[in-house]
Amino acid sequence: MLLNPNCPTGLLTWMHLCVQQRKVAGEVIGVEREKEIVLEAERLEIRDKAPLVLAELLYDINIIAQIKQHRNLFCRVRISYG
Repeated sequence: MLLNPNCPTGLLTWMHLCVQQRKVAGEVIGVEREKEIVLEAERLEIRDKAPLVLAELLYDINIIAQIKQHRNLFCRVRISYG
């Protein structure tokens, strides 16, 4: 699959693939891993849409427990440095 860097959909797809690979490998939780995910969102310039991708991948029927588990990651993504 070719991803067009000028297409927002392609960037979201790329972010989705990156996070999905990390989830499968068990590399989502932890300060350094969370920072890497945030940096990837910033690099792709989709930090404002990253929570949607994360929610789609990290939450399922056990959402209450997962909100607590992934709270720090979502906070890191949403903090604005402006």
